[in-house]
Amino acid sequence: MELSIEVKELSFFYEKNRPVWEKIHFKIKDGSLVSLLGPNGAGKSTLFQCMLGLQKKYKGEVRIDGENIRSLSPAQMARKAAYIPQSASAAFNYTVKEIVLMGTTSLAPGMFRTPGKKEEKLVKQVLEKMKIGHLENRSFMNLSGGERQLVLIARALAQQAKILFMDEPAANLDYGNQILVLEEMRRLAAEGYTVIQSTHNPEQAFLYSDSVMAVKEGKIIGFGPPEKILSSSLIKKLYGVDVKVESLCGDRIRICVPSGLYDGQWCLKEKGEENGKLGA
Repeated sequence: MELSIEVKELSFFYEKNRPVWEKIHFKIKDGSLVSLLGPNGAGKSTLFQCMLGLQKKYKGEVRIDGENIRSLSPAQMARKAAYIPQSASAAFNYTVKEIVLMGTTSLAPGMFRTPGKKEEKLVKQVLEKMKIGHLENRSFMNLSGGERQLVLIARALAQQAKILFMDEPAANLDYGNQILVLEEMRRLAAEGYTVIQSTHNPEQAFLYSDSVMAVKEGKIIGFGPPEKILSSSLIKKLYGVDVKVESLCGDRIRICVPSGLYDGQWCLKEKGEENGKLGA
């Protein structure tokens, strides 16, 4: 499997002698879904900005498909990697088609070139790929949170980028829309896209990720398959809480149970209730 991304000795400082990241190194393979897990202030957004070339003052190297991103123009970078924010609102009443069409601007030569039939065909293909073709003429502002997130992913796909950076894509969504978005991310990775998401949810990392990168205080404290590295001790290091990590149906499906609710045999410590099953 080829590498999508390689980060070598990356360091970044907002202030002198206060590193956000210091000499980190990792590799991400094509066609994988990686979850970046860490507390608020751990530097996840800054790392994304460095890897996308938006922060210029980092030290070290970021390579995409073997190329140092410092050698790439903004248009070249846009054709390799796309950023999908946690949420977005349109300043004007754009339709879904118009929002996704904006993703094709990096493909068209000339700053003021109007998208043509080729770009419109691409938009239609991307909408169908994301199973939201029926929303084509709907107002972006009138969509549900989950539908908006799928439209933002479609806009990124319209760039024809194969690497997708997603900033907490399932945050602020109801449970159904979380599953909808996460399953689409998993499907895209299976099709060969490299998907890198930041998240605070260990269960989502267990269920959908190929790899988890656990980060804290400018350091990577764990990187690998979720079933191998996500443990009670790691969650404690990341978030400062005591949990028990338990398996369901094999190692792939796991849940984190706060220690105060756990007695070692899947029982809630409820007064007057014996052998109460979790979730009953």
